[in-house]
Amino acid sequence: ERTMADDMIQSDTQIALSDCGLQSILTALQHADANKAPLSLQAGLSHAQVEAALTEFYASLYAPPLPLYETWKDPVLRKYARSKVAHNVAQAYTTIYNAISSPDIGAYTDLS
Repeated sequence: ERTMADDMIQSDTQIALSDCGLQSILTALQHADANKAPLSLQAGLSHAQVEAALTEFYASLYAPPLPLYETWKDPVLRKYARSKVAHNVAQAYTTIYNAISSPDIGAYTDLS
């Protein structure tokens, strides 16, 4: 049961990341080569693209696109799933934030 839940959590995390605007930036980061050029000059990571994604993410915080798992009968598993998806989204945001806020890697001139 826990393995099935973990599979669904992974899938729901991807959906939540897409719905809140972070998936495209996270994917671009995973394909970026920090040794090649600053992140801000690489495909999918322009200042405008990162700004748009983060604006969408911040707006989604008022009504997070996270699954509620209301149909799950086990309240412990339901709580675990909600917490895990939220944790995964927070980790993705942290990864993005650390990459773009690093002057050596990101080279973004305006982080406001």
